[in-house]
Amino acid sequence: MTSEVKVAFFDWLAGLIIGVTPLLAHAILHVFADPAHQWEDSWAADALFVSITTSGLSAVTVFSRVSRGALSFANLEPSSCVIMALTMILFLLAGMLYGVVASGHAREISIWPAVIFLLGSAIVSLYFELALAAKMVPQKVSTGLN
Repeated sequence: MTSEVKVAFFDWLAGLIIGVTPLLAHAILHVFADPAHQWEDSWAADALFVSITTSGLSAVTVFSRVSRGALSFANLEPSSCVIMALTMILFLLAGMLYGVVASGHAREISIWPAVIFLLGSAIVSLYFELALAAKMVPQKVSTGLN
């Protein structure tokens, strides 16, 4: 694994760990202290937080690479642009649903889109990070002398 790909993977992993921390704290409280009465509503916010941090941190690290000049949007393949758009859409949808859940307007069904956003965000943002990191790897020039 090249250093660029390692950095991208650990950037993605950092977002995932940051997001999972409140979920883990909630799980510990649920098991050992006071179980929530409305299970779906209370866990939906935590699952959405994971989605927001994973896709949000992915977007931030990619935009920071672009601002440093290490990556250019002009050189992206169409599939990378689609994945980038999916990452941003999942980030925005998860953020909006988080606002609904946090304001107390969630329904029992809120946990299911939250889980879908969590899984989608984790997969899409990881693919996006790794695809762009692989694009940043300097290509070896063949001299014909090898």
